[in-house]
Amino acid sequence: MSEGTLPEATYVRTVMGSGPGLVLAHGAGSSIAGTYGPILEGLAAGHTVVGVTARTPHRRHDAREVLKVLVRCH
Repeated sequence: MSEGTLPEATYVRTVMGSGPGLVLAHGAGSSIAGTYGPILEGLAAGHTVVGVTARTPHRRHDAREVLKVLVRCH
């Protein structure tokens, strides 16, 4: 890693349930579990719930990176 570059982000994928797809997003500094934890099981009762949480929460993430991770969930 050269000076001024950040390490590659790694992501935690959440995939639960079955049925029509439901993609969850969370705010900066949070996570899927932290934002939706209390209602995840209820949402997954009737949907395939997919969410991505970055393991590098203070790094700005390119939406294209996140979409690639979501596509791999399918």
